[in-house]
Amino acid sequence: MKKENIQVNLMIPKSWKNELENLARIYSVEEGRTISYQELMRTAIREKFQLEKEDIGAWPGYSKKYRSDG
Repeated sequence: MKKENIQVNLMIPKSWKNELENLARIYSVEEGRTISYQELMRTAIREKFQLEKEDIGAWPGYSKKYRSDG
């Protein structure tokens, strides 16, 4: 079965984005790899709702280094 991904546009307060970016920088240093604030959001949603970890595939500008398992 082919996995399908969708793009969701989400509005959050600027202060949340700033905090997520700061957390992403901290996690990036701790993990020794680049972690984006979007990855933090995906991980939090997946863990909160106990969803399976699926390959999110690729999109323009996506790099394997940004994957949670990569």
